Amino acid sequence: MNDRMVILKAVIAFLLVAISAAILFVPVADGAEEVKAMFVMLTGIAVRDFFGAAQEDKRMAQLEQAYNPAPPESYVAGEEK
Repeated sequence: MNDRMVILKAVIAFLLVAISAAILFVPVADGAEEVKAMFVMLTGIAVRDFFGAAQEDKRMAQLEQAYNPAPPESYVAGEEK
């Protein structure tokens, strides 16, 4: 579930960055500068949220491993797998 959310956030952030890049080079009508600035700000928020979610997933995986470590492999002398 979390992997799907991170992928969805990545796709949304990528689309917003692509649209923002296109908006920067396309001339806009008079008075639309505020809309352009708000859209760029929205893109920044989405990108920051994506990277924050990815870091949070990594941190949670590390905490889960710390609190519930995998058991070591069983070893019996003279016995091979």
